Amino acid sequence: MPAYDMLFLEIKGYEHLPVKNRFIRLRDNASALALILPGILYSCDDPLLYYTSNLLLERSTDVLQLWSDYTISDYQSRSKEKQLEWLVGDANAMIRVGQSQREYQKLILVGKSLGTVTIGKLLLEDRTLSNIYTIWFTPLFGFRFVLDGALRLRNPGLFLGGTADRTYSADAFESIRTHAGFETLILDGVNHSLEFDNDILRSIGTMKDIMLVVKNFLDRSVFS
Repeated sequence: MPAYDMLFLEIKGYEHLPVKNRFIRLRDNASALALILPGILYSCDDPLLYYTSNLLLERSTDVLQLWSDYTISDYQSRSKEKQLEWLVGDANAMIRVGQSQREYQKLILVGKSLGTVTIGKLLLEDRTLSNIYTIWFTPLFGFRFVLDGALRLRNPGLFLGGTADRTYSADAFESIRTHAGFETLILDGVNHSLEFDNDILRSIGTMKDIMLVVKNFLDRSVFS
């Protein structure tokens, strides 16, 4: 693992509220910036995002993680439209401040569940973000705009889901599978965390398989 410093950036997002974050900045030069957008109850220290962050660090990428808590009543009491504005406002602020840290050649967005909602909305609202790389863990394709946003992308993307996840959409994944440059991994019998219920050792083995797919995607499609 390369040497890095762990920092906290001053970021003002939706309604100028502070955006909690963790910025993992390599001590050597970084050619890319990755923005990690977690699920509402799945943090950046949970396996999918923790290991993906480390794979990115190994590939000369600074990693900016979102740590804001969207279970708070102020967020939950808002309308769905206002909640989306909040998510996008925070993410846009993170991108702006993150990209100001140094000259980056690439931007990578990694989303898990709710984070994929943010990515989908970002892609629909900001056409300048179409030239990015994306990784989508358990994308919430129940929101049509998430799929619409994904299909606007020109660069390669990786989409991962599980058949035992109640949010999984076989039809949406089929649309993704046929899109040029996209890769999919559909795991039979895994839940919304891409793990097996009540089977820790099998889940650990599957996590290794997932990370091999992420590693190969990064090496082949992002950093080749």
